[in-house]
Amino acid sequence: MKTRVKELLRVAVLCFIQIILALISFRLKSALVPFSLSLVAVFICGALLEPRDALLSQMLYITLGIAGLPIFARFGRGVGAIAGIGGGFIISYPFAALFISLIKNKLKFKKPWNASFCAMAMSLVIVYLIGGIWMVHMYGFEIGDYIVLSVLPFVFFDLIKAAAASSLLPLLKKIKIMNIEE
Repeated sequence: MKTRVKELLRVAVLCFIQIILALISFRLKSALVPFSLSLVAVFICGALLEPRDALLSQMLYITLGIAGLPIFARFGRGVGAIAGIGGGFIISYPFAALFISLIKNKLKFKKPWNASFCAMAMSLVIVYLIGGIWMVHMYGFEIGDYIVLSVLPFVFFDLIKAAAASSLLPLLKKIKIMNIEE
């Protein structure tokens, strides 16, 4: 199979993983946005794909959702889901995946797990920053309220998601279509 076709197939597979994991979601009593496994897919996407393809996979996910497929957390879809209170977080996904893809090989650790985890954990700054700017600008939240309602309830779980995604990478790299070292 030609290299670019295989790369695009990886983009599509990771977009599909993003869709499946985003739909695993529920509301937390103390949070404004739903808890979902979306970030696990963003983390994996950034860790497995080259920067261009990591960005492309996440942009494909957003485009499909805007086009009307119910693929965002809690079966959200359309422009309304992006314009909603959690839209900034969805918008942050391509940037977070791109960041992970760019930084993952620049971090010097003895174990690949540590580099992946650190890149994923650092990408949370992008997610929280874009999500926060969105909530403050679009919905008039005070920064303190945003942190209490949309960062604190999630940060511990988001770090667990990063650890889980880092732990899944060796297994995913063994799957033929995801095998990047050929």
